Amino acid sequence: MVKMVAPDANVCLGCGQTDKTLQRCSRCKSAWFCNRACQVAAVKEGHKGSNCRPPAISAKSAAAPVPARSQPTPDTTKLTDRFQELVRAGDQARKANSRAGQLASVEKFKEASALGDRLGGALGAFARAAADNLLADTFVHMGEMVAA
Repeated sequence: MVKMVAPDANVCLGCGQTDKTLQRCSRCKSAWFCNRACQVAAVKEGHKGSNCRPPAISAKSAAAPVPARSQPTPDTTKLTDRFQELVRAGDQARKANSRAGQLASVEKFKEASALGDRLGGALGAFARAAADNLLADTFVHMGEMVAA
């Protein structure tokens, strides 16, 4: 599947959801899906064989330029930059090696994790996982400080 930004008129063939970031079937270029699970569900329902054929190439479409890879939106860029700032600030606070520093880093990493949710998609999932791992490491370090 090719990830593309879909117009509002497109609907997921698997679940019927309308979304701005549906993925288009790379074979027939006419079916749209939310994710791999919806594509598999549609194949089970009959989106295969004669129902999924590549479109005929016309002279007009053959001459059309291939769209450039989509650029991140300004909102995504701002959220990503903010995420990086929070992670850096959390790391700096964690290096203070004091309880106050550890608590400050916990707050920074929690906010970074929430930004991962706002980003959404694969980038958001990656950001959330990274922030959650840093948060877990901070809690472990806090436990080691108490034990010492």
